[in-house]
Amino acid sequence: MRIRYFLIFLLLTSISCLNNQKTKSDNNFDGKQNNNPFIRKWYSIESVIPNNSVLALKSDSTFHYTYRACLAKGYSEGTWKINSKFIILNSSIIDSCLFLIDFGNNCEYVEAGNSIKSKLKKTIEDCSPINKDLIYFHFNSDSFYIKDDTLFHVQKTGSICLDSINIFVFDKK
Repeated sequence: MRIRYFLIFLLLTSISCLNNQKTKSDNNFDGKQNNNPFIRKWYSIESVIPNNSVLALKSDSTFHYTYRACLAKGYSEGTWKINSKFIILNSSIIDSCLFLIDFGNNCEYVEAGNSIKSKLKKTIEDCSPINKDLIYFHFNSDSFYIKDDTLFHVQKTGSICLDSINIFVFDKK
C-alpha cells in the first residue's frame, strides 16, 4: 500500500514539474533563451505616484503593461521594436471608452489632486467612461534602455517630468 501511495506521489510530482516547465516557456519572458535582455517582466521601482506596475515584454514583439496605485488601476498593450540599444513601445488602439494618460507624462496629473479626472483625455473623444478607476496608458514611440539590469524610460523632448519617474527592474528569482 505504501508503495502505491509513493508511486502516485511520484507521478503527480513529475506531472507538476512538466507543467511548470511548460508555463515558463509559454510566457516568452526568458531573455537568456531569446538572447534579448528586454524580453522579461519588468517591475516598477520609482514613479511620481507610488504604484505597482509591471511591463511584460514578450518574444512575439508584443507587450502588456499593468498599473495599480491606490484605487486607480490601468493597463496598456501593444507592440515593440528594437532601434539600436533602445526598445520602442507603441500601444494598440482600443474601442473601449476609458480615461487616457500618455505614458511618461503622468507627473502632470499629480498636481491636479481631486480634479484629476477632469484633466484626463479619453480613448474615444466625448465618451463617458463607465469605469472611473480604469486608465489606459498610451505608449507613443516611448523608448527604453537597459543599464545595469535596470530598464529606464527616455523622457520626450519638452516633457516637464523628471527622467527618473519610470524605472523598472526584473525579478532575478
